Amino acid sequence: MFQSTHPCAEFHAASRAISGGPIYVSDTVGKHNFPLLKRLVLPDGSILRCEYYALPTRDCLFEDPLHDGKTMLKIWNLNKYTGVIGAFNCQGGGWCRETRRNQCASQFSHMVTAKTNPNDIEWKSGKNPISIEVVQVFALYFSQSKKLVLSKPAANIEISLEPFNFELITVSPVTFLAGKSVHFAPIGLVKMLNAGGAIQSL
Repeated sequence: MFQSTHPCAEFHAASRAISGGPIYVSDTVGKHNFPLLKRLVLPDGSILRCEYYALPTRDCLFEDPLHDGKTMLKIWNLNKYTGVIGAFNCQGGGWCRETRRNQCASQFSHMVTAKTNPNDIEWKSGKNPISIEVVQVFALYFSQSKKLVLSKPAANIEISLEPFNFELITVSPVTFLAGKSVHFAPIGLVKMLNAGGAIQSL
């Protein structure tokens, strides 16, 4: 649950968009950020929900994405035909046990750089895994910077984020159409936070 008019609303919306769960807002009546909400909810009221629940990438396990000054929180999930990676700079945020409030630890709150690649996604997970055995190239669409990159499965891409900024990356396997010099990778609705969640059939 989050408030769409909160200073970090977009940050919170991004995490919920790929969480795989329902999305709730606790806005005050008449105080809504409709442009942000329209990136989460389709005109018919449905959401582009991922197939499973989001999990941290393996390189984030046993790290402190709040107070070590260097770790970027990366989470992944699967849609029907694409994967998604969420990168979040949470450094300096968190709950203070003494004051029992959210409190910024400014000594940790600075730009963080991390690397990601298509292999950060556990493609074989869930009831309907996405087969990538013969995939040689992936298309990565960055929702915030609005750029498209082609990448080999293990080729690292560097991401740098200021405090409380994020990037959502739709990761789509590139298919080579037989007998043609055409490469195809579905991305989805790029105006939505979980762009790849819009693809229901190919």
